[in-house]
Amino acid sequence: MAKKSRRKRPSGRPSPAPVERAKATMGALGVGAALLVWLVAFAIRAGVAHDLGKTILYQSPQLDAMEFLDWAGRIATGDLSLPAFPTHGPGYPLFLGTLLSWTDGSLAGVRWLQAALGAGTCVLVALLAGRFWGRLAGLFAGLVMAVHGPLVMAETALWEDGLLLFWLTALLLVFDQGRQRPMGAALVSGLVLGFAVLVRPTPLVLLPGLLLLLTWKHEGVRERLGPVSSWLAAASWPRRAVPALLLALACTAIVAPAVVWVSSSVGEFLFLRGFGAINLYIGNDPAGGGVQNARVGGDWDLLESAPQRQGVHDIGRLESFYTQLTLDRAVRDPMGLLGVLASKAAWLTQAEEPRDNHSYFFFRERSKLLGLLPGYGWLFALAALGATFAFRDDRLPPVLVMYVAVQGAVVIVTLMGMRYRLPLIPGLAPFAGLALAQLVDLARKRHLRRLAVFLVALAVIWGLTHIRRHEPSHVFAEELTFTGSSLVKQGRLDEAEAAFRQATEEDPKSGIAWDGLGRTHLGEKRWKDAEQALRRAVDVDPNLRRGHYHLAVAQKAQGKTEEAIESLRRSVAIGPTYVLALRELGTLLVARGDLDEAAEVLESLLRQTPGDAQILRTLAQLEGARGQAAEGLPYARRAADLAPDAETYMLLGFLAVQADSAADARAAADRLRSLLGETDPRYRVLAGAALFFEGNARGAQRILVPLVSEYPGNAPARQLLMKTADAAGNREEIEAYLRSSG
Repeated sequence: MAKKSRRKRPSGRPSPAPVERAKATMGALGVGAALLVWLVAFAIRAGVAHDLGKTILYQSPQLDAMEFLDWAGRIATGDLSLPAFPTHGPGYPLFLGTLLSWTDGSLAGVRWLQAALGAGTCVLVALLAGRFWGRLAGLFAGLVMAVHGPLVMAETALWEDGLLLFWLTALLLVFDQGRQRPMGAALVSGLVLGFAVLVRPTPLVLLPGLLLLLTWKHEGVRERLGPVSSWLAAASWPRRAVPALLLALACTAIVAPAVVWVSSSVGEFLFLRGFGAINLYIGNDPAGGGVQNARVGGDWDLLESAPQRQGVHDIGRLESFYTQLTLDRAVRDPMGLLGVLASKAAWLTQAEEPRDNHSYFFFRERSKLLGLLPGYGWLFALAALGATFAFRDDRLPPVLVMYVAVQGAVVIVTLMGMRYRLPLIPGLAPFAGLALAQLVDLARKRHLRRLAVFLVALAVIWGLTHIRRHEPSHVFAEELTFTGSSLVKQGRLDEAEAAFRQATEEDPKSGIAWDGLGRTHLGEKRWKDAEQALRRAVDVDPNLRRGHYHLAVAQKAQGKTEEAIESLRRSVAIGPTYVLALRELGTLLVARGDLDEAAEVLESLLRQTPGDAQILRTLAQLEGARGQAAEGLPYARRAADLAPDAETYMLLGFLAVQADSAADARAAADRLRSLLGETDPRYRVLAGAALFFEGNARGAQRILVPLVSEYPGNAPARQLLMKTADAAGNREEIEAYLRSSG
């Protein structure tokens, strides 16, 4: 059919659409226009990076940025080990680690390089729009990207979004470029998609749409598809499937080794990162309206620790746990689910930027330049108008439509927030560029009536994007609290206290703000002031596990041991895996003599820190004190493997004596001889014990009798000597000797 339709064209020339697309090549934008876009974008990003670089949260990041920086810092030193449970894909930490090594750890240098990359993304968008609709549309699309405020902030923060958008834009550009070389375009598209997935797994949902576009045989649509030449449009299905297969294999070649790497590090299958399902649960909570309502504090502590409270300690089951919670709630409340999905769909049209990590509006107030930049409302209004123009002229690029639809669906299904919506921007900006180009063209041709109609439509759409407002994102207690935490880390306690007090004034019901103030007082050893602030923290936020822990620290410092234990129990009840509270609670219970409860607490702590020799030693001592030396031996053996020092081997040896374990006694004795020497009384006791357990009671007595003479108060030696008496048949002689030795 394709060949017949071409023969029917009178001129024998290709249709107008391919002609326009042939003109819209890489060079259609022009070097000058591309350079202009890059310079404008870089200058804006560099200016915002300079402004925000003065803030403490850019100098000492918190939340995701802190996690990225810690991971990347290890990579910069050559340590490629993964976190115990990675909550981010490895793509950005590897990229950030490389930048840190290039800049000798300078965060300002890193942000300048990220600004350059972000400016490059703007050029890619300009090239993409230029190929679809011409040079002017491309120029405007690049400039729209350059001045988009939320994008500028994200690309200057230590977040993965800038790198992610670079790969996604490159994917669109490469996928559209394969008119002459469909195989090469498919191969490179698959590789680029794989790199995007390494940064954040969600771009993988683009794969089915890309494969469909490559294999869908529809002449009218395929004429506007990039990576398909005319021969492919007329080819049989198996031939058309080859580029699709190549794209899928190329993507797999990038992603599969990373999945193996991450899963082998964690010890169980994990698709690049964890904690994706918890966001699915939060984003589909009808009470939250689709935004992140479980913020840092008690709500988050309660949700994050839910698996452990229900006995789920296996890392591999965390994702399925939250997924199941989400499904169960959807089954119980299907109308609530429909409502929250509709709410997220509505948020996609709104100018408001709901907080996910930090509030965008907080940083707008700290950078005059960022405060001047337009946001999502103008972008959406222009894109809607541009899409109308493209649809009217039958110039809707299917790859762009697919991209916007899929990225919008990801937000609707998962979670709405500023950073979650950013992947839509490279898909909307080209349409916005087309709208501006069309408006300029109408003005140039003096079609003033039509121009006025479209400007009114633009204003109406812009107005409709301002219907909803997310009030919590305009309350900055969180950001002020994190500012205080960063100041505490830098030892600037007076400034930290001021930041925390400002946070409590901003939101008196912020538990984390009161907790921060209490922590500052703890650092200054103002125990009573700390206790007062921390009691306020747990009063306003009873599920704040760190608040109960810090309150216990203040209580312990004032000698209120019983109150401290109760505070720690509440902290552990909220977060059964909270290491700090478990360690402190175990210590206080051991000191109070509650050995059974202490053993339970330390067992829980050991599950979180299996390589902690001190916990193993304490558990071994507890079992010995409870008269269960045999149960304590495994702990002592593991402790000796981790910390082969004299203290640990003495513990192992004395437990071996109580449990009549010859092998452990001999191993401990041999090790102590090399560590302490043959004259040390501790070694001599264990050497005698080893001989006794090996059946040589007389040999043991030849070591123990002189030892008791030299150290009459050595209780282990005296007790062991009595054990040897029956075996050697000289009980009366040994008893008389011990009586005479005192």
